[in-house]
Amino acid sequence: MPPLTEHTESGINRSEGTRRWSTGLTHNRIRPAGYPVLSSEETLSQPFQIVHLWAKYDRHAETCHPLIYHLLDVAAVATRLWDLALSPAQKIRLQNLMDLDDKPARQQLALLAGLHDIGKATPAFQNLVDTRHGVPSAAIVNSWLTGKGVDPIHARRLASAIGGHHGRWIAAHETMVVRTGKGHWKKLQVATCDALQQALNVRAIALPSQVEDLNAFAAFLSGLVSVCDWIGSNINYFPYEEREIALQAYYTRDLVQAQQALAGLGWLGRSPDRCQPAFESLFPFPPNALQRAGINVLQKLPDTPRLILIEYPTGGGKTELALYTADWLVNRFGLSGSYIAMPTQATSNQMYGRVSEFLEGRYPEADIQARLIHSQAEQVLDHQPYCPSNQHEGNKSEWDAADWFATGKRALIAPYAVGTIDQALLSVVGAKHHFVRLFGLSHKVIIFDEIHSYDIYMSVIIERLIQWLVALESPMILLSATLSRSARAKLLRAAGASCEDSPYTLRLTRTYGLEIIKAEAACALHST
Repeated sequence: MPPLTEHTESGINRSEGTRRWSTGLTHNRIRPAGYPVLSSEETLSQPFQIVHLWAKYDRHAETCHPLIYHLLDVAAVATRLWDLALSPAQKIRLQNLMDLDDKPARQQLALLAGLHDIGKATPAFQNLVDTRHGVPSAAIVNSWLTGKGVDPIHARRLASAIGGHHGRWIAAHETMVVRTGKGHWKKLQVATCDALQQALNVRAIALPSQVEDLNAFAAFLSGLVSVCDWIGSNINYFPYEEREIALQAYYTRDLVQAQQALAGLGWLGRSPDRCQPAFESLFPFPPNALQRAGINVLQKLPDTPRLILIEYPTGGGKTELALYTADWLVNRFGLSGSYIAMPTQATSNQMYGRVSEFLEGRYPEADIQARLIHSQAEQVLDHQPYCPSNQHEGNKSEWDAADWFATGKRALIAPYAVGTIDQALLSVVGAKHHFVRLFGLSHKVIIFDEIHSYDIYMSVIIERLIQWLVALESPMILLSATLSRSARAKLLRAAGASCEDSPYTLRLTRTYGLEIIKAEAACALHST
């Protein structure tokens, strides 16, 4: 399992619909109207209410949004994502990682997401000296979690993930030197975190005990926090509120707004139907020998496989078997969808048409569509009948949904997508918001077509991606016509196997031989 890499924060995120101050010295900026002038010293001489801390300011409308309200906005989005958008497999995995039942896990995830901007409760931000708040957020979250009894190492890693939601995980040395204020500032920060915890009814913090589990949880959490912050910062759904409202009442109202936001941005109505139709009902031909062999093994799978390797000459039906297998796994194990990673833009464009036709036939009554993801996708989609914008003319909510998932780092969050392999590889090379891509790939079936076609450099990154996909419990389907023995061995090792007879791997060859080796005991299943 790859280590949790730490990066220095760079830049700030400008969420849609909001206006934020620039980074750096801002002594000449206009102070938000109606908010008290706080001491510019590190020590706040007199206490005041947490509602007096501001988080966002629209200087054109001259309105502010209190920090505690914004934290609750983002927490509400996390709650509704859990209720309405996360797949069953994702929720079960998170419950197991936190060792919590459904409701406590849901509440704790909302709390951790809500803490993301606590770094704004500092003299530097409140007095417009420096509005960069990722490192202060990580430092305050680290201190607060440690005060709640969380192991210091676990607290630091989780704080790095939460504070890094603007694109880069926070390095430990940064939190050690950042100034977050003294005296009543410290009390104010703790009071804000405590108020958020109380409003969300979280009794105690439960985290994974194993380092590998913590790394997977932190990566998922980072992506979730970024997504929730983007949605919770959209003033079309979360307008600024300057009145003082009881926090519990505000949060109750927030839950309604969060559901409206998810519906308006296209997050709802994407779930598969959990049924498993016959192969011949989805394709205009009966399954061939290879496809029958694969279907036979699928029906006997006791659990989600880590990796399925299909080796067969071109034209033998690998793609159809992969599409059927991915759909079968999604519905059988409650996964999030699928991503098909192709070697080039041209092959991605061709595959996009096939996948779109497959989904249209598979889910005729549902609003489930594939996205095309690569640098020239927009130009290609303008001439495609399957482009969402070509199908929803005049419907603003569907336009909003298509636009929200359009950007590269968000596109992988869409349940079904086809694109170039580099879009997935960006999740493991330290690119900005790489963890959002990991979040998007979590508990999806990832299909790698033509896995034999990559050079040594690309293959090393692919192996790292496979390691992360195993940690995120995302099953993989690898397709190849000419895979060498050494390349096959490296791919299997990346999935946690020391040989071809490996736990939770499945291999289909030209002779239609299939082997599944369970974790507890080996058993061979052969079909003819």
